[in-house]
Amino acid sequence: MKRAQILMEILFLYELYLLSTAAMLPIVICFHYELKSRNLLLVSTLSQFSMCM
Repeated sequence: MKRAQILMEILFLYELYLLSTAAMLPIVICFHYELKSRNLLLVSTLSQFSMCM
């Protein structure tokens, strides 16, 4: 579970990085809300992914 948490942190930092690029803003907003709506799916996918590592 620790690795999945780290991956979530990385995604969050990536989101912030994209947010800092104003030209990318619409894409980031879509990406952000897609993440929110698929949060449970994302967490389960990341935890499966971290188990494989």
